[in-house]
Amino acid sequence: MPSVECYVIVSQEEPLVEVYQRTGTKWEYAYYADLADSFVVDALGITLRVADVYEGVFD
Repeated sequence: MPSVECYVIVSQEEPLVEVYQRTGTKWEYAYYADLADSFVVDALGITLRVADVYEGVFD
């Protein structure tokens, strides 16, 4: 699907966020497994902290 610019996969079992972002015709992959990490979702212009994604789950 050409309109998809980014997708994020969030693990239910451990702190792990996988981010796939399209840059032109290529996909870039990054993963974040530390609650102190932050990641940018370019398509939305936002930065999220892994700790915020898992708030109340792995405290």
